[in-house]
Amino acid sequence: MQDMEQIVIKRKKNIDIEVVAPSSKSYTIRAIAAAYLSNGNTIINNISFSDDERAALNCIKALGAEIEKKSDNSILINSCNHLANNKIINCGESGLCIRMFPFIVSLFQKNTIFQYEKTLINRDLSDLKTTLQV
Repeated sequence: MQDMEQIVIKRKKNIDIEVVAPSSKSYTIRAIAAAYLSNGNTIINNISFSDDERAALNCIKALGAEIEKKSDNSILINSCNHLANNKIINCGESGLCIRMFPFIVSLFQKNTIFQYEKTLINRDLSDLKTTLQV
């Protein structure tokens, strides 16, 4: 029989955290999503503001987060207001956003329309639509 270890996670009401995102739009978009779910203030540094990163910021802003640009490559996200009344979220041309944010919204059981454009229109999103029962 093996010894067992455990980690106990205690939920905190608000968590303030500072994240330095590596120069990767994929990591930065994930940091933006985590900031939205944190229910507090998050600073993300080293953001490059690519089109996909802007799409992720627009998604969380439409979902009620407040975003403040701190410097040329730094933002403060306040995510205390989950799911504002905006029922249409535009993911732009970001494949990661269209695959991640509908699942995040489904946690809050709100009916929301996700829009996408350009090259995403030609991508097969049938698995996403089936999973979310669209």
